[in-house]
Amino acid sequence: MIKLDEIAKRVGVSRATVSRAINGSPLVNRKTADKIRQAMDEMGFDRTALRPGPRSRPADKQQLRIGTLALVVLGATGDVLHDPGMATVIEAAQLATRKRGINLILDEMSSPAEIPLCVRKKQVDGVLLFAHPDFKDIRDEYSRRIAQLIPAVQLLGPAHSVPEIDHISVNDITVGDLAFQTLLGEGCQSMVVVQKRTVFHEALFVRGRAFLDRCRNEGIPARVLAAPVEERDPAGYWPQPATILSSLDDLPKCVADLPAPTGIFLTIQNQTREVNSTLSKAGLLRDNRCRLLVAGNTPAYVGHITPKPLTIEIPFHKILAIAVDRLIYCVCHRPPEGLTFLVPPHLL
Repeated sequence: MIKLDEIAKRVGVSRATVSRAINGSPLVNRKTADKIRQAMDEMGFDRTALRPGPRSRPADKQQLRIGTLALVVLGATGDVLHDPGMATVIEAAQLATRKRGINLILDEMSSPAEIPLCVRKKQVDGVLLFAHPDFKDIRDEYSRRIAQLIPAVQLLGPAHSVPEIDHISVNDITVGDLAFQTLLGEGCQSMVVVQKRTVFHEALFVRGRAFLDRCRNEGIPARVLAAPVEERDPAGYWPQPATILSSLDDLPKCVADLPAPTGIFLTIQNQTREVNSTLSKAGLLRDNRCRLLVAGNTPAYVGHITPKPLTIEIPFHKILAIAVDRLIYCVCHRPPEGLTFLVPPHLL
C-alpha cells in the first residue's frame, strides 16, 4: 500500500500538501496539485481516495488560524470615537466577535500607504474595514490594498466599489422610503429634508434623494434645506427647490408657507437636538405643526428629547453580526468575488 510520505518524497512537497491535494483544498496551487495527481497515477495510488472538494464541516465548526479579527479604521480612531454613533459600531463589532468566541483588535490607517500593525505582523485572520466619511476619496484604494493581503469585509459604505471583497451596509434607499412612509402615515401634507453636514456623505444624499423621489411620485410638496458641501451650492446636487442652510434659524422660514403638518426628515442624527430646539422655539412642534423624523437612534443624540422625535434604527448590531460571519466564511473559503449585503432599517 502506497503511503502519503512516499508520494510527498517523489514530488518534493510535504505530506500535509499531499493530504490537502487529496482533499481538494484550494490552498494547494493547481500546478502542484497536478504533479501530485500524476505521481499518484504513476505509483498506482487508488484515485478513488480523492475527494471532490474540501471536507465539509458545519458552519459553527469553522476554525480561524489565530482566532482574532481586526476592525481597521481609515482615519484617526480618535476622530472616529468622537462620534457616539461610531462608538456604537465598535461596540457591535465587539459583541459579534465575543459571541463567536473570537478576539477583536482595533487598528487604524491614516493613508492607503500604511499597513496596520496587526496585518504586518500577521496577528489576525481577517479585517473588518471601516472608512470614516471624511476619507471617502481614498476609501477604495485603502480597501483594495488591505484586501490583497488578507481576507476583508467593507463596512457601511453606500456603494460596493471594490468587487473583490464583501460589502455590508444599511439599505439607504429604504431609509429614505421608510422616512417618507412614516411621515405620510403621520398625516404630513408637506415635507422638508434637512442636511447640515458640510462634508459630502454619499449615504446621506441617497437617503434624502430617495425620500424626495417618493414625495415627487406621490405629489407631496417637498423642499431641501442643505448646507453648502465643500463650498458647493446645494442646488448643484439636490433636486429643486433647494435652499442654502446658513443656520438652523432658516428652518422655520422654510416651513412657514408649506401645507401643515410638515414632515422634517433629518438624514443623520448628529444635529437632532439643535433641530428639535429650533423647531420648539419657533412653536412648530406644538399641535403637530411639524413632525421631526431622524435616521439614527444613538442615545447620545436622540435620547431625552421632548417631544420625542420619530426615529429610524440603523441596525449596527445586525450589520456587524453579518459582517463577522461573512469574514469568517471568507477566511475559511476564500471566495473569488465579493457580495453585497444591505440590511433593512426599522422604525422605532
